[in-house]
Amino acid sequence: MYVGQLKTRPVSVSKENMIAISKDAGLVKRGWAVEHMLEKCGSKPYLEALEKSDIDYVKKPKFQIEKVMIKTEDRDNFENFLILMDDQLEAVENEANKRGLPIDLVMDSLENLEKTFLSAINDCTEEEKNGWIVAFARYIGEIVRICFNGQWHLSSDDPKNIYYNTPVIVNHTQVEGLEFSPIFAIRALSIRKRIGLLRQIIMADVAPVPLNIEYLRED
Repeated sequence: MYVGQLKTRPVSVSKENMIAISKDAGLVKRGWAVEHMLEKCGSKPYLEALEKSDIDYVKKPKFQIEKVMIKTEDRDNFENFLILMDDQLEAVENEANKRGLPIDLVMDSLENLEKTFLSAINDCTEEEKNGWIVAFARYIGEIVRICFNGQWHLSSDDPKNIYYNTPVIVNHTQVEGLEFSPIFAIRALSIRKRIGLLRQIIMADVAPVPLNIEYLRED
């Protein structure tokens, strides 16, 4: 998994920058490839801090800036989403166990996961419901990531994309550029409340069936 951070100004060892490096070091420990792209320059202590944290850096990168520019706030939110992953997965499993519905990060757990979610959001406040949606979305995303060799990604390439600025799974299918949104999947379940819906949504994304339009061809 990869995340890049663009620095458009000269950077040095400031408190803000060291906090950012510390967060990125945490991602590196979780197996992410993190890269700082320095459009101007970085001080020697700053570069040494990157190297000590196993963070790659590129000086004066040659790319289209508009394609990689991500707001710091959005990137921080995505990093926090990943940092809290393990705690949230455990919370979902505890909730399932309380109901006698054991789950694990496998496709066969989807039905128990759906039952647990629909029970958890029953008679709760809107704020509590939104919290469960994010927590269960993490669990669904991890199932897809693990079972289909996907990767977490912050959808940021196209502001017109319905998934823009939300965590998605990519590289889980042979269809290039396809993004799976666990949050949209769990929201669909909260509305339709149908057991089996998550498997249907996931498989439609992993192995989409081509639409037959042969009958539209004009001879």
